[in-house]
Amino acid sequence: MRRISWFLSTLGVTLGFIFGLYYAWEISPINPKDARPSDLEPHFQEEYQTLIALAYANTGNLSRATRRLEILPESNSPDVLRALSQQHLANGRPEADVLAVAQLAAALSNPTKPVSTLQQFHDTATPTTSPLPTTTLLPTPSQTATPIPTYQLRSQEKICDSDPGSPMIQVLVFDALGDPVPGVEVLIFWDQGEDHFFTGLKPEVSPGYGDFLMSDGITYTAKITGSTQTITGLKVEECIQDDEAYPGSWLLTFEEP
Repeated sequence: MRRISWFLSTLGVTLGFIFGLYYAWEISPINPKDARPSDLEPHFQEEYQTLIALAYANTGNLSRATRRLEILPESNSPDVLRALSQQHLANGRPEADVLAVAQLAAALSNPTKPVSTLQQFHDTATPTTSPLPTTTLLPTPSQTATPIPTYQLRSQEKICDSDPGSPMIQVLVFDALGDPVPGVEVLIFWDQGEDHFFTGLKPEVSPGYGDFLMSDGITYTAKITGSTQTITGLKVEECIQDDEAYPGSWLLTFEEP
């Protein structure tokens, strides 16, 4: 009797398994074509956004990037991309990923601004040479969009280091809790040109730090992207120490209200 019961149980399990396979393969198979990017887990949606940003950084085709992002209706705003850029930076992602996502966020905020390639974007984000007065004038970014969060200038300080180096506009950005904020775009203007850089590219100084190399004889204006506040009159000023003169820098500290 036990043998018959065991046989029937085994037979039932086997038949159920066979029927399950037949149902999954023949009656109602999974169609991978039905999967959409918006169905992905949040982590994979972020990877999808990053791939779109990398493609845009190399092609400059904003309309194509916009169409691709429309597949993710809740994740295609500039603010979401800025947050993703900061998250990538905090997680130690490659610099190309961080800059590409930040670049796409900036382009979506101001689609009329000329597009640069990823290499050009990298060069402007980490300045190594002084800007020349003959630099081509670029259009001033529109101030109609006000991204969240916004930052206000809390202090402006002339820096005279005991170990003087190249004169720079140094920027520190903090959130409302006092934590440094990476991935914030800072715009720099002068009479015949424009440039920009991002905080967080020198984490050994601070995750919220960024800098720009100044040229003697040029007066600069600095501004956080999306803010209406501008800091004017920034230029190389002389520092005197131990009867020696050397160029000083400016330290601008911004905080979220």
